[in-house]
Amino acid sequence: MSSNAKRLFIALPFTREAVDSLVHVEHELRIFREEIKTVDMENYHITIKFLGDVDRVRTERIIQSIHELPPGTGIVDFSLKGLGVFPSLHNASVIWAGLIERNGELKNLYDAVEGLCSALDFSRDKRSFKPHLTVARVRKGAVLPNEVKDYISRNSETLYCKSFFDRLVLFESRLTSGGPIYSEVTTRYLTGE
Repeated sequence: MSSNAKRLFIALPFTREAVDSLVHVEHELRIFREEIKTVDMENYHITIKFLGDVDRVRTERIIQSIHELPPGTGIVDFSLKGLGVFPSLHNASVIWAGLIERNGELKNLYDAVEGLCSALDFSRDKRSFKPHLTVARVRKGAVLPNEVKDYISRNSETLYCKSFFDRLVLFESRLTSGGPIYSEVTTRYLTGE
């Protein structure tokens, strides 16, 4: 891959109100920083497609394709509800907040993005799409403290907010020792027009 390649992914960033609804969750988890690394709240998003290292020519094609998505791809309403872990409470690696949407709009958007990426010779994702917000990761070799397990169990059905996604963003991700830095390459507003 050439030196001008960028590490790219396509995602739906959260609104400020949705991010703010999880402030107390982040505070509760941050107490256990030896075992858990919380995600920077400014980086909250739902990844639709991770593309990896992409050269400049292919990046331009992706930008054009994102802006040519069908007009029916509109604003996506959702509820942010419940906390959980992958793969299990006894062997957790990721702590997430659940995402519930009513009308299949998110799946339709995911399918549209998969289609445009497939047309640009990116492999289709073999896993089924399970939208969630990663709020923290368990540090390598660490065990999830019982207090955190209890907190997650108590909040497995908590409704944090009702919100919407109004834009699809192609992000560049630069990995640093302090964590990833995301910058917007292009944005497609989901107006439904």
